[in-house]
Amino acid sequence: MTVFALRPYQAEAVDAVTDFMYRSEQNPVIVLPTGAGKTIVVAELVKRYLSWWPETRVLVLAHVKELVRQNAEKLLAYWPELWPHVGIHSAGLRRRDRFEKVIFASVQSVWKKASHLGRFDLILVDEAHRIPVEGEGMYRRLIADARAINPRLRVIGLTATPYRLGVGYVYGPDYVLNDVAYEAPVGDLIRDGYLCRLRSMAGSKEARADIQGVHIRQGDYVAAELDEALSDARVVNAAMDEVLTQCRDRRHWILFCAGVRHAGMVSAALAARGIEAPVVHGGTPREERDRIIGDYYQGKLRAIVNINVLSEGFDAPHVDAICLLRPTQSTGLYYQQVGRGLRLHPDKADCLVLDFTENVLSHGPIDRLRVRRPKDPSENVGPLAKECRECHALVPIQARECPECGYELTVAEPATLVAKHAVRASEAPVLSDEAAVPPQWVDVEGWALHVHRKRNGDGPPTMRVEYRAGLQIFKEWIGVEHTGYARWKAGVWWRRVAPGVEMPETVEETVRVLGQRGQPPRRIKVAFNDKYPRVVDYDTSREVGAAAPDRAFRLVDQLYSSRDPLR
Repeated sequence: MTVFALRPYQAEAVDAVTDFMYRSEQNPVIVLPTGAGKTIVVAELVKRYLSWWPETRVLVLAHVKELVRQNAEKLLAYWPELWPHVGIHSAGLRRRDRFEKVIFASVQSVWKKASHLGRFDLILVDEAHRIPVEGEGMYRRLIADARAINPRLRVIGLTATPYRLGVGYVYGPDYVLNDVAYEAPVGDLIRDGYLCRLRSMAGSKEARADIQGVHIRQGDYVAAELDEALSDARVVNAAMDEVLTQCRDRRHWILFCAGVRHAGMVSAALAARGIEAPVVHGGTPREERDRIIGDYYQGKLRAIVNINVLSEGFDAPHVDAICLLRPTQSTGLYYQQVGRGLRLHPDKADCLVLDFTENVLSHGPIDRLRVRRPKDPSENVGPLAKECRECHALVPIQARECPECGYELTVAEPATLVAKHAVRASEAPVLSDEAAVPPQWVDVEGWALHVHRKRNGDGPPTMRVEYRAGLQIFKEWIGVEHTGYARWKAGVWWRRVAPGVEMPETVEETVRVLGQRGQPPRRIKVAFNDKYPRVVDYDTSREVGAAAPDRAFRLVDQLYSSRDPLR
């Protein structure tokens, strides 16, 4: 029998959502990177609420049958005693269960059937970025109908990418999902050994396919025009020579292409070089698609070429090389594609990302993505990388020294983004720390605490903490009166500086209590790679020479044994 133990961040996510739903009537989002184990978080949430309130009915939604099956199987493995009360409603899985306490469903199969399925108290949505922020759509229609049956319905969303192309973030005061209750940064999980490290590699050839004539429609490149522009035999063949060179020691590749013609040319070019790499796309017959993906899972294929098929719901931990052969304006799609390599596997030390498309330059490293909102002035800001004048390597925009040649960079170094498809893989780092200045520990001599209110009076006040370190002052804002993720972070911070003391509900009271019973950290760790220095860790040990604390914070409170947070 498999014994499950939640990882620290998974336990934190569940506790943070419980806290959020107790304190607020809003609907929270959990942001966990690809490969971080959303299914086990779903299982623990279901177990927690049904253990506390056995009459609760839960609907778990996903958009593909593979995720429906994975979520159901994980819950039954995690809590096998529940199996008589678990149902599945999915046409793809040939199940139409209706009356069980927990229903796992594909949204396409149930979006018109809220009355058919009956009352639900809680809906969990996997890949929640698919919920439209306005209009109708299947998710919004189903949730609205379910809320008409039960006005006290609560919704929890889980996603790795809480944003949509042309929209920006998918949570807000007027949306189905209102705020982030918990987020596990991908960089932290890589550092702590829960996800696989990604690395990018420079190529050696200079030929490029020009895509400047490709139009943008509904926020992304017109698919047919992009397919035509990239279907250049010279570019495809040169790029595949580069792939073979860079991936010679890699066992399992995924290649993302622009369209059917482009994918076919890539597959043929690899076949001519002795690499079998079949194509899967939306029009591939189901049996053929399942056979190809099954062969890849089993290690019978070294490479697989696809068009927007393997970006979501495709969990192959052994992937150790990802080739981005199509550009996209969608930050979410870029992240989902690169995220296929984040899962750990005993046969790989890291995953290589070959970016032939300037996606890394355009969207930034995956642990520091730039999410554009509609009509956001930052839409016109340059890329998140710049070119070294000395050796022409591409490095993060915040880097102060070129990692390739040691040339000292300045803020004025010109940013470079060529709107072309490269035969040479981009040198831009896929993780921000590949060329960034590492965070530094700074001794704290004292602090000052202030109540901070926005000039326009919008939103609750925050507490501004000013850490004094010699001639420098480092500032941090603590959201004591906020909800969701900001409140959770405030709680984590509070437990470090005032252990054993209950955190107040207001900023004014927090300042007063800390003035009497709080102690500033002995040291703070400061990251200098953003526009302003950012405090990322605290050392609250009081012994001289004590080791820096473990950063895997966790909430230890046993929350609300007598009050129903769903209400």
